[in-house]
Amino acid sequence: MTKNEKVIAGHSITLNCGQMSHPEITWYKDESAIPLARGQAYCIENATAADEGMYHCAVDNGPRRSLKVLVIGKRSLFYCQ
Repeated sequence: MTKNEKVIAGHSITLNCGQMSHPEITWYKDESAIPLARGQAYCIENATAADEGMYHCAVDNGPRRSLKVLVIGKRSLFYCQ
């Protein structure tokens, strides 16, 4: 099952690998390993449209958890005068 995560452009989000407890967890984006992304959590800072995609964390030859990240454009605030 894939979990959907939303983040507003310019904000940060931390993706969590859930119940997996293993020292060798690797993070992937769109099936490619993310360099130096290891461990239980992965943080995306200052999210942009380029960060949108399918992420998953996995242990070599073991279970994996998938998360789909959607980056939402910044909301503009308009004030009545």
